[in-house]
Amino acid sequence: MKLVRSGLHELLPLQRSPGLHVSEIIRRLCLDMGRFKDTQTSPNQVLFELGLAFEDVVAGALAARVAQSQPDRYLRPGEFLIDGIACTPDLIDLIEWMPLEVKLTSLSSRHDPASMKFWHWWTQIKAYSKAIDSLKGQLHVCHYYGDYAGSGPVYHVWEEEWSREEIDETWRMICRHR
Repeated sequence: MKLVRSGLHELLPLQRSPGLHVSEIIRRLCLDMGRFKDTQTSPNQVLFELGLAFEDVVAGALAARVAQSQPDRYLRPGEFLIDGIACTPDLIDLIEWMPLEVKLTSLSSRHDPASMKFWHWWTQIKAYSKAIDSLKGQLHVCHYYGDYAGSGPVYHVWEEEWSREEIDETWRMICRHR
């Protein structure tokens, strides 16, 4: 038996256009703030790649299943630009008019979604809310270790609403750090 490849990057390459992306700006902000280590140059790269694949699968399945009863509910928008920054929401809910983001994480499900542990995800969703002119967003998170106390995987969906000022301030922060 021989090993023919290691990692998912060859099998599931990240399909992004050249240029600046919201998620990259937020990642750099988190690195600058000491919020987390650079996972793109560590063994965590496989987890990053699994997370991207998970987002694609769940967003696609959610859109397809809901389309059976509400065919015009979800849009998978792909990539679009606002102020020269690329945005790629996983889904847009066309009825509630908000972006949806799907995440896969080792983070415990016991953490409060309003805590700083979720800051980067809510910042990303607020940026996408700015891009589509919405004041709310939804976060879908699969905690693959659950609560670390034997719960098994846990999947939560949170929704948040913001003021126009909060959305605009988030976008200004992103633009300042590009």
